[in-house]
Amino acid sequence: MIKIIKIAAIATHPIRILVLRKGQTLDLCPFDGDDLPTTIHLGLYFNNNLIGIVSVFKVNNTCFEHNNQFQIRGMAVLDYFQNQGYGKLLIKAAENIIYLSDNSLIWLNAREVAFLFYEKLGYIKVGEPFLIEGIGTHHLMKK
Repeated sequence: MIKIIKIAAIATHPIRILVLRKGQTLDLCPFDGDDLPTTIHLGLYFNNNLIGIVSVFKVNNTCFEHNNQFQIRGMAVLDYFQNQGYGKLLIKAAENIIYLSDNSLIWLNAREVAFLFYEKLGYIKVGEPFLIEGIGTHHLMKK
């Protein structure tokens, strides 16, 4: 059984460390804005086990002039469950929350290995790739 529900920021940390911060320390798991009232964290449960996460932040990127912006960040699915459609379910759930707000622009920083995943979901690349120290090459994308 699969369900996606809102979760606390701290509940994202075990998956963030295993998927997004491999080999790094737990102090890198919290993101700026995690505990803001405008931030939403979603967890994807498979047979009552948390296997995937995504966070939605109400934050503007200066690259865009749009007033109503949301960032999708920290999307991760445990390795064993990857390439089975769970990431797509998480992104669609996040988008459904965002689209409740009128005239929204969604943006994200996609890791190079995830670029095609987001492109298949309708996101388009903006600008040139850039490096996030200690994590790798990313692409700014929007929808």
